[in-house]
Amino acid sequence: MVDIFGPLSAAAGGQLSIFNVQKDVSTNQLNKQLQNNFQTRVQTEVDRINDSYASNLNSKDLEEESISRYLNDLSEGLDTIQNTSKRLTGMLDRLDRMIININKAQQSSDDPDAAFKPGGYAAAHDSYFRGLDDLIKNTRTSDNLLASDSASIRYPISYNGTSAQVYGNDLRTNYHIEDSNGNKWYPDQKTQLLKVYTDYPHTEGEGKSSMIYDQGLQLDSFSDPTVNFTTGANGVSPQSFTGTLKREGLSVLNAWLYDNLSTSAGRERALSDLNAAKESVKVEISRYSLVETTLDYYDKIASNRLHGVREERISIQAEAAEAISKKQSEMMYQYQSVQSSLAQALVVRNSYKNLFPNLANDPLTMRLMNVQV
Repeated sequence: MVDIFGPLSAAAGGQLSIFNVQKDVSTNQLNKQLQNNFQTRVQTEVDRINDSYASNLNSKDLEEESISRYLNDLSEGLDTIQNTSKRLTGMLDRLDRMIININKAQQSSDDPDAAFKPGGYAAAHDSYFRGLDDLIKNTRTSDNLLASDSASIRYPISYNGTSAQVYGNDLRTNYHIEDSNGNKWYPDQKTQLLKVYTDYPHTEGEGKSSMIYDQGLQLDSFSDPTVNFTTGANGVSPQSFTGTLKREGLSVLNAWLYDNLSTSAGRERALSDLNAAKESVKVEISRYSLVETTLDYYDKIASNRLHGVREERISIQAEAAEAISKKQSEMMYQYQSVQSSLAQALVVRNSYKNLFPNLANDPLTMRLMNVQV
């Protein structure tokens, strides 16, 4: 049996019964107090249920945050590797085009009916050379793994911070010549000039002319690494120099160092250098392909786990919502039952008061006949 006035007595300021309720508090006030009491109890139960699921939800949130950071770091590493692989593929294409160009020059030279003009093939070679140089030196990513063997990136292999490192390789097409006078000759690919310096890269040589590759710059002999060349070969004051060729990276050279592709010996040297460069690029493509496959694997594992964590969190939230809904339904049923009992009790009270008008003035009788539900 439930005393419907017990929970309301404190709010009403004293002991309540069906006989004194009209005097102490109105029916509307009773219903309002009953509703407030119900809402307080419901909120208490909702808070309790939410608290019981909070630990699991917080755990899933932390795991999701950790995996998301991990995936972001993986994505950055994967982007650099993919960018590097794409540029390497472009480099391989340029090298193939350079080889095709030299083969065409050879075919033209061998054809007795063709007017062999090596200048066009030399110009095409240097154009491909500039494209190759651009692919190596320029990248949209923050790390360039093709221009230095000391460059590297790190990528995570676990959520706890463990990482692996990938080192780059110097595949540049840089070269220079140090002549017997101590001067250094460096090519400028943008201007197609061979510039001489007395203190590279700070001071350009005084009183010495820089030569455009195909205008007065002539290779006299080549016995790697010794180079004999002449500047101003087409002018009135040619100058000859002997120097040591120093290469970097892929070791590919401009056309003038291959006799402007005008001789079989020059074309053979070019093909030898280009084929060696192709092998180096292929090794790098294989290396980065393996790294990309590894990163893809880690990315898929982490992405699947992230999806699983999110599904688990949704499941926990759904379970909590179901528990809250069930508890609210139970308490609503109780609330409606109490409301119904209150209404019935008030009807009984009124009936008693009608039958016994003076009953409310007799405390003893009121105590004996107080209606409970």
